[in-house]
Amino acid sequence: RRQAHHVTAHRDQVPASFRQRIPLEAHRKAADYTLAKLRAEELSVIIAALMLLIWTLGGGLDNLTALWSGLDWPPFWQGVLLLVSVITISSLVELPIGVWKTFGIEGRFGFNRSTPWRYLKDLLTGTLLALVLGVPLAAAVKIVVGHWWRTRVLDQTWEQASAEMFQEPSPSRLRRTTEMPVVESDPADEDPA
Repeated sequence: RRQAHHVTAHRDQVPASFRQRIPLEAHRKAADYTLAKLRAEELSVIIAALMLLIWTLGGGLDNLTALWSGLDWPPFWQGVLLLVSVITISSLVELPIGVWKTFGIEGRFGFNRSTPWRYLKDLLTGTLLALVLGVPLAAAVKIVVGHWWRTRVLDQTWEQASAEMFQEPSPSRLRRTTEMPVVESDPADEDPA
């Protein structure tokens, strides 16, 4: 907000050190472009916050976990699929904003030299590259974090951690936390206050 106020306040006056080289119209165009980009970024932040709420409080992660847990795959690969799914879905949600920034904002100010075909080609190339590099990276992160968690927090040996990470899922491991039984307290343990 502070940057937007500053740009708006100085939109009609080129700084003294640049007056000889930058005309007022170019300065105004740069200010308008900056304000448009800031508005687009504000919208991106709002969408990212909504996505975070959907993933966490809305149960999105839980639903994706249940979906991948239904496969008869080792839990390691279920976790990798979960990471790839979250990144893919988030990217698809952000896609319209990217198109708007490129063809709406940058196109309006004459900065976009891309065509829709080129944009799509770049998007597909980036997606393919992200998959080729991202899946092995996600697998490596899952191995490192999983082993750290199991050896440091759960006090398992390296061998136990490795065996559990790559074992076939059992029905008890697939039980969702919302289906866990509630432990009733013993009335004899209650404080008679």
